[in-house]
Amino acid sequence: MADVEFSGQYDQKLLERAIDLGDPRSRTAKIFSFILLGLFLFNIIWAARDYLAGRLVTFVELAGLLIPLAIIAYLIYHTYRLPVRVAAELWRNPASKVPLAGRITPEGIVVYSSKPETATERLIPWADFSRIRKAEDLVVMTSLDKVLYILPRRFFAGQEDWAGFLGLLETHS
Repeated sequence: MADVEFSGQYDQKLLERAIDLGDPRSRTAKIFSFILLGLFLFNIIWAARDYLAGRLVTFVELAGLLIPLAIIAYLIYHTYRLPVRVAAELWRNPASKVPLAGRITPEGIVVYSSKPETATERLIPWADFSRIRKAEDLVVMTSLDKVLYILPRRFFAGQEDWAGFLGLLETHS
């Protein structure tokens, strides 16, 4: 198969999506938050059952419901805000605003230098990617040295190039 060229520029929304997709802690934290929310709702239903049965809910019991609610609300907020905060930090870095270009080869991904005066190419072999996450129009790859490589569908010239990239990805992952 012929090499597949790609080029494009990141924006802050793309970085948010990529970080959310590429960070497994984000997914785990969301699941954990929903489990905690379920436990909290169970406690609320239990307290409502006691109240409807004519038993008064004490201040200690009420505090026992409100404190976990505050913790759960914080965890859910933090989980969903994390990609936004990290993307905002990355976006402040001028290097994230430089266009990215390269090509996909059977050996790996070749990334071109963003500085015209240095004009170098760096090959990242397929074996150097420790994690690959895919969405419909986005692929996020984490290298062994913990660098995220973000390749959205829009960086490729057409559907044929995107399909070629996905095919090479399947072959080597």
